[in-house]
Amino acid sequence: MRLENWQAVQHLLVCTDEATTVDLEPAIVRLRQEFPNLEMTLLTWAHQTDFDTVAQRFQMHHLNWTEDPDLRLVEALRDRQFDAAIILTAAGRSPYALAYLCYLAGIPIRLGQSCEFGGGVLSSCVAPAIDPLPAIDYQLRLLESAGFPCRNFEF
Repeated sequence: MRLENWQAVQHLLVCTDEATTVDLEPAIVRLRQEFPNLEMTLLTWAHQTDFDTVAQRFQMHHLNWTEDPDLRLVEALRDRQFDAAIILTAAGRSPYALAYLCYLAGIPIRLGQSCEFGGGVLSSCVAPAIDPLPAIDYQLRLLESAGFPCRNFEF
């Protein structure tokens, strides 16, 4: 079941908290396969400098925020006029802080995975699998729930 109109998206923000590049690369590969010409930006925090290489490899802009999120970050995101944000958090981590940041920035589509209730902060909230999944599968499950088939693809 497709949760949003992804074909209308032109500017995508991919947010991550403390996930590693190894955990996120398959999801980023899948997004790039689905949208080869889409303008994508990867939002990470200061301690995640290894994402510069990942962003460059997948032709993404990299916004590496070095301070606590504040209004300057909200304004920076708003200025870029993103159509959608996909929040890729580690299993068991809440996507709501990043989703709220995207909400304040006016990003209309905010996809994340959580078993908690967060109101309308996520425009589409996918419940995690009942049984624990490896980190890579956790990220791919979110994309598959949004309508991006992730089985049997190469990366």
